[in-house]
Amino acid sequence: MPEPVVDLRDPAVLADPLRGYDRVLAESPVCWARLPGGEEGWLVTRNEDVRAVLADPAV
Repeated sequence: MPEPVVDLRDPAVLADPLRGYDRVLAESPVCWARLPGGEEGWLVTRNEDVRAVLADPAV
């Protein structure tokens, strides 16, 4: 898998989540991320992208 674009456990993201998420939205609205529990997975941040993923029966 790719190297995570964002680490949601990063102290800088935890201290200022809006700034962290704004960067993700601007740079890579669909990206590979390290999640709070240490797992990794796709992070989909834009409403239209989330709707597309949820509507796709193949996912």
